[in-house]
Amino acid sequence: MFKHLERFALLAVCLLAIVIVMGSCGRDDPPIEPPKEKTFKEQLVSEGPWRVVSLEGDRIETFAQGLADGISLTFGLGVGIFETREDQNSLRFDTSGEITWNYETTIFLDRPDEGIRVSFTIKGPYFVNEDSGSSATLSLSFTEADAEFRVDDEAVDLSEEVEEAFFGDIADDERASINGDQLRIGDSLFERID
Repeated sequence: MFKHLERFALLAVCLLAIVIVMGSCGRDDPPIEPPKEKTFKEQLVSEGPWRVVSLEGDRIETFAQGLADGISLTFGLGVGIFETREDQNSLRFDTSGEITWNYETTIFLDRPDEGIRVSFTIKGPYFVNEDSGSSATLSLSFTEADAEFRVDDEAVDLSEEVEEAFFGDIADDERASINGDQLRIGDSLFERID
């Protein structure tokens, strides 16, 4: 009886070994590759637009208030009597190497439902060099402008004034870095729009 049991046990072990070998054949799992880190330019363009927080160290709110004060002085009113509200602030880098900034602010005196609307779109080229993923050197400048000043649905073209304020190099081979939802180019700061 033990002889038959030995044969049965030997046969069972052999069958088990065959099943294990056959089960592992043809199942070559591909090697696991670590996720590829995006380049600086991919991070710049692929995850949506940015909001300008400051340009060359000057906060965008300071720029808007300066614009309001300039309009106030133009009409012979006192500085600081207008308040501003940011309605749009979207900076987009596209894959072809162009940057577009759309900005709109409303300037109020004392009537929150009525205001002076100032809007502009400015564009220009940008170049990414020495791309190391989270940082690079970046050159960008503004070369085209379309701007409008609207009071009570009457429009005044402000393109020349915007050209004087913004045209030229914003960055010339400046160190730039992306840290999560923040982009820093030299002294300028931008945040990712959700």
